[in-house]
Amino acid sequence: MSDQLYDRGIELDDRTWWVGAAMADGTFQSNTYLIEQGDRSVVIDPGSSLCAEATADKINAVVGLRNVRWVVCSQPDVDKVAALPHLLARGLHPEASIVTHWRAHGALRRAGFDLPYRSIDDDRHRLELDDRTLQFLLTPYLRSAGAFATFDERSKVLFSSDLFGSFESGQSLFVDDTANIDAIQRFHEYSVASRDVLAHALLAVRAVAPRMIAPQHGRVIAQGFVDDAIDALEDLDCGALLLTPDDPGLSFLFAANRTIHGVINTMVKEHDFSTVAAYLASLAVKTLGAEYYELWAGTGGVWNEMPQVAADFGRAST
Repeated sequence: MSDQLYDRGIELDDRTWWVGAAMADGTFQSNTYLIEQGDRSVVIDPGSSLCAEATADKINAVVGLRNVRWVVCSQPDVDKVAALPHLLARGLHPEASIVTHWRAHGALRRAGFDLPYRSIDDDRHRLELDDRTLQFLLTPYLRSAGAFATFDERSKVLFSSDLFGSFESGQSLFVDDTANIDAIQRFHEYSVASRDVLAHALLAVRAVAPRMIAPQHGRVIAQGFVDDAIDALEDLDCGALLLTPDDPGLSFLFAANRTIHGVINTMVKEHDFSTVAAYLASLAVKTLGAEYYELWAGTGGVWNEMPQVAADFGRAST
């Protein structure tokens, strides 16, 4: 298989296809995906109107537009749904429905997409197909309030919408270099509202452990680069944080918020106090610039000072 053959659909996994369009003169690629299921086939994010004809041709060649039963719209953005009228005009399944979040449904109706609607809240955020189940992962405010990603439980492919997107040329469909990971970081720095929004989405991604990530923009992230891509976004400063680099008050609030999140996560996961103390020392250095901190414990109404924990990850001194 050559990733240069953009004139046809590219099979990413068994019955899972890329049917987008490579825009050689631009860096804002439009990736549409097809899950082949006979007359219950699924299109994920129809894409831009600029790619509508090419996408329709690719779907037709794989399974036929008349067999597209479900159209998953992760967000109501024009770059994700503007191709839908063209697909409708060429003829989808007579019972075709849009699958989306209830917050996106109103926007899609007002845009003139008069198709029956199925909420991802139906059936516990799942869509049962003939040979697999699609799981919908909520990623709110990345970049719309009702945004979500779609995880194929059989193939372990995550169709991530804007998450893991990038501005890339159409020279290759797949991430093949660490420079592509840098491009993913740059995309998120200015397209994601805040680090908290991104962190929430990444927790959901780590929970399903995808084998491949297929974003709506940029390049498909195959198995060898999935962990690198997730790690690259883990502590990324983005959105509102980048607007306030010289405001010490807001910078401190953001740092304190990250510290609180770290403390809560550690307390929930760890039971050994020495492990908790060591992690908290590291966290205090990383987010608040502390040199050491002191621990106090209350026992029987008396507060006892515990050893100071040094900043080099848990070395204790008295």
